[in-house]
Amino acid sequence: MILTGKDVVELTGLTGFRDVNHELRKQLLIDLAARHFPPGARIADIGCAAGDLTIELQALGFRMTGVEFEPERLQRARSIASQFNLEPQFISQDLTSWAAEGDFDGLIMGEILEHFSEPRIILEHHLSLLRPGGKVLVTVPNMASLRARLKLLFFGEFADHNPEHRYYFTRRRFVEHFQGLPIKLVYLSSFLVELTFSPNRGLARIERTLLAPLKRLLPWCGTHLVGVLEKISSNA
Repeated sequence: MILTGKDVVELTGLTGFRDVNHELRKQLLIDLAARHFPPGARIADIGCAAGDLTIELQALGFRMTGVEFEPERLQRARSIASQFNLEPQFISQDLTSWAAEGDFDGLIMGEILEHFSEPRIILEHHLSLLRPGGKVLVTVPNMASLRARLKLLFFGEFADHNPEHRYYFTRRRFVEHFQGLPIKLVYLSSFLVELTFSPNRGLARIERTLLAPLKRLLPWCGTHLVGVLEKISSNA
């Protein structure tokens, strides 16, 4: 990655476990992009937030467009990108209605779909911007994770208290919710095994590293789901 930890903190403002989780998710998406998108692909990072993933992928040779509602965040991202002589396109528009000229080769929707009560409609809108054969990388919180199950078992509490979340995914709900759209599921897994939300970055990283092998025994225990979807023609 080209961005330093200081750059990322300046862009995101994240600390402790949030910073660790953000870094791990970003590396996962970079690896998936390298695997599933052709070199030089035109990619839209939908809900790019602080823009650091958009910048990292631009540095790898992808032609990036970052879409985010908050213009202040995008202005900071442009400033950081210019320090590396990078010029990804950043667009400040509502994710429910924005449009682009031409088709994209790929889309990234990291931690976006759970913010909408009808994520199917949001995905369908963005598929219209994707060429046939193009792929979508998706990550969403996993409501059937190990942490979620333990929290319910021992404390009788629902795992997700984020008031901005409108839809809750499990592996089964993810598959069923998008049935009937012109897509096929190429890959679906879970990632990021965690139990605590430590404010100490070092402790958070150690915990997640030690828990990572659990996925070999419990493949769906991660706190997030990651999927790769491929657009197919409507008459396929």
